[in-house]
Amino acid sequence: GRALGGWSFAPIFTAGSGAPLACLDNTGASQAFGSADGVGYGDAENCLPASRSGISNSVHSGVAGGNDSFGNSVATGTAGSTAGTELNMFADPVKVWSQFRPPILGLDTRAGGVGPVRGLPYWNMDMSVRKNFKITERFNAQFQLVVTNVFNHVVFFDPTLDITNPSSWGVLSAQGNLPRQMEFGLRFGW
Repeated sequence: GRALGGWSFAPIFTAGSGAPLACLDNTGASQAFGSADGVGYGDAENCLPASRSGISNSVHSGVAGGNDSFGNSVATGTAGSTAGTELNMFADPVKVWSQFRPPILGLDTRAGGVGPVRGLPYWNMDMSVRKNFKITERFNAQFQLVVTNVFNHVVFFDPTLDITNPSSWGVLSAQGNLPRQMEFGLRFGW
């Protein structure tokens, strides 16, 4: 009876479908019409996708960047390599890159809105396990185990979508969550 009683489990599961990602034109031209607000020196305009073909929000490994029709190196990361060792949000980042452009004043009736692309979906499981022990009528003890990221899986930060920096287009370069952490505790009461 003592081994089976006194247990409590508290799992916490969180999940999300991915936040809207802004696709920006960070030219820093704060004096140009329609550009930055003069404070942030980055353009607040969004990019416009010409089509939704190939746009996904999942992790693709072994993606080789490449060159677009103008010779821009797309999704090659900071190493400037197209060896196919990069993680990317898009299976074909050159195709997706080629579909985006900045809004054109007088031609476009909208500026794309916030988030023409959704960020990466995420999920996580944390858990707390406790066991209460009755030692005597007056003394008791409690053992506690708290685990964050129980399954120890990686959640990446969303990539930067900046049409003035094609080499980082969709490149996943940093972990957005912490690896598994465990904390043990023992408390005595009287």
